[in-house]
Amino acid sequence: LASTPDPILVMDRAGELLRSNRVADMLLKRDPADSQPLWEVLRSMGIMGNKSASDNQNGSAPQSKGSSETPREITLGTQTYLLRVSPLQRENEGWVLDLNNISALKELDALKTQMLRMASHDLKNPLAVIMGMSEMMMDGLIDVPLAGEQREFVGMIDESARRMLAIINDLLDIERMRAGRLDLATLELRQLHEAITNLIGNAIKYTPECGSIGVTLTPQTDSAQLDVSDTGVGIALDAQAKLFTPFYRIRTLATAHIEGTGLGLSLVKAVIEAHGGKISLESTEGQGTIFHVELPILNAANPALD
Repeated sequence: LASTPDPILVMDRAGELLRSNRVADMLLKRDPADSQPLWEVLRSMGIMGNKSASDNQNGSAPQSKGSSETPREITLGTQTYLLRVSPLQRENEGWVLDLNNISALKELDALKTQMLRMASHDLKNPLAVIMGMSEMMMDGLIDVPLAGEQREFVGMIDESARRMLAIINDLLDIERMRAGRLDLATLELRQLHEAITNLIGNAIKYTPECGSIGVTLTPQTDSAQLDVSDTGVGIALDAQAKLFTPFYRIRTLATAHIEGTGLGLSLVKAVIEAHGGKISLESTEGQGTIFHVELPILNAANPALD
């Protein structure tokens, strides 16, 4: 306890401090002789919410016995900490609080986010010019018409610029969802364009020309299930757990020629979960993949799903 840089606090069920290290005492500016219950100190600092000593004596603080509270961020002054609360190993006899200072990481994350937004927006303007000019050239809106090979080259420029724009838009969408700035609304399933387009686009990319792709929508009592299946290259079992991680791409001989950033499926998962749904998959390497999307539906019988 004395050596760790993290503030560590140990308390009993009533919220009385049993042990703390020097870093914790400095953080809480607490007199060791102070008999004020620790929960009162933490509550006054906005750390543990509206808990009282009587709650703790009933074994309800901060969660039911034998469980750990989900880590959460708290701000004390100019510093940001990740608070973890865990029960003592002796059943229901108290709690251990660990405050990990993540201020430097938060600053780096904020800087990365700011740079990403600036770079993405600054890149969109020249790309718009490239796409506009190349489109004018292909449409014959210039004095000198393009010959066959020239038209092909300009088409490649336009296609590459549009692919770059799609990547930028994916990055901006990821950032919006991380920041909690995704606009949600009740809508018809067929308007859920981006998620469905990504799933079908993936199926097309990873299925040979002789294969097949299926899309089905099945209404259920309180939800609708969308299945997108293909007979493509499939996904190895060890890669399936990582598939929805941003920037993760499967690297095999069968997929080496397929372009992509690894952002599509992470975007799909974020959009689906933001709308209260869930996504899963079944896949066998070399035989194909089925993505299952389940979304809650709003109806008169269940208005709580709004």
